[in-house]
Amino acid sequence: AFLHAFWNALIKGASDRALTMGMINFGHGVLGLVMVLVYLPPAPQSWPFIGGSTFIHFFYYGLLVVAYRFGDLSQVYPIARGVAPVMVALGAQVFADEYLSPLAWCGLLLVSFGISTLFLDRRGGKLQTSAVIAALLTGVTIASYSVVDGMGVRVSASPLGYIGWLFLLEAIAGFGFLYYRRKVLQTVALRTYAIGLVGGMVSAPLVSMFLVPVAFYMYKVTNYR
Repeated sequence: AFLHAFWNALIKGASDRALTMGMINFGHGVLGLVMVLVYLPPAPQSWPFIGGSTFIHFFYYGLLVVAYRFGDLSQVYPIARGVAPVMVALGAQVFADEYLSPLAWCGLLLVSFGISTLFLDRRGGKLQTSAVIAALLTGVTIASYSVVDGMGVRVSASPLGYIGWLFLLEAIAGFGFLYYRRKVLQTVALRTYAIGLVGGMVSAPLVSMFLVPVAFYMYKVTNYR
């Protein structure tokens, strides 16, 4: 929660959200390059998952920028993160043949419902329909890349290499955002570039601290089976 809130707050508070998002992508790419050079490459059968996850992330970042353009952080974030867990569980059931118990489903639905109801509090500002739609679509992309990466790590034979390539390929989205904002690049303050880049370089190592043990756990569980 802290890691996501950190860089989501950077996006929401930025003077140029699209450009800041692009610089965050470049920051993630720096860590990805280091990991790619240090760790073994993932197995060939995992590359379709890496490609799919990267493609989904492009939509994720774009939708997130749109959502924060129209809605507040305290409203958009609960919607996107509230609907994602249920979709992940459904995706795992359909694509990975993993089934939750009825009790687990009850807990999951209660948690997701509780998180999502936070957006009903309008004291933080009026919530526009466009923000709700963008937030819901963002939740779909979160669930999609979560399922894809969960399956990809299991066949990667190198979880750290898999994560490294995911981070590195985020730089493609960074170039996309720079091209999108190409007409204002020379007028944007250097502070905007620095905040985004530093934010990405700080959040990426922190995120990897979470992803690495998760990746190893999934890899070990698969091997034990």
